[in-house]
Amino acid sequence: MDNKILWHIIDDLRNDVNCHIDTITDMDAEIDKLQAENKDLVSACNMLREDYKSVEVHCDRLVKQVSSNRGSNSNTHTHITKEVNDYMNHHPEHEVRLYILPTKSFKDGLYDDDYICFDDGIEV
Repeated sequence: MDNKILWHIIDDLRNDVNCHIDTITDMDAEIDKLQAENKDLVSACNMLREDYKSVEVHCDRLVKQVSSNRGSNSNTHTHITKEVNDYMNHHPEHEVRLYILPTKSFKDGLYDDDYICFDDGIEV
């Protein structure tokens, strides 16, 4: 075989190796990126878990307050139950979700992004 042919084969093999090295380098960079994203997602998931636990604790406390049969809570519970039942009688196709919002959170009669009006609520 001619040296020229051998050098051509060596150059082709070197180009092949370099292409594979480039591919591996690109894959390593993508793996690093995905690992960083995964770390961020795990962190976000953990934060959401903590938020959920916190909300769950507050929800449990509110449920106990509303469902309590002692003192003024009994009147509150009766009032809320009556309102939910009235709503369900008029709208049997709807599900009901009850929100308890602090009165002082309303600005100019509106709460949050102007979706909830103070006058639409029930004060107990």
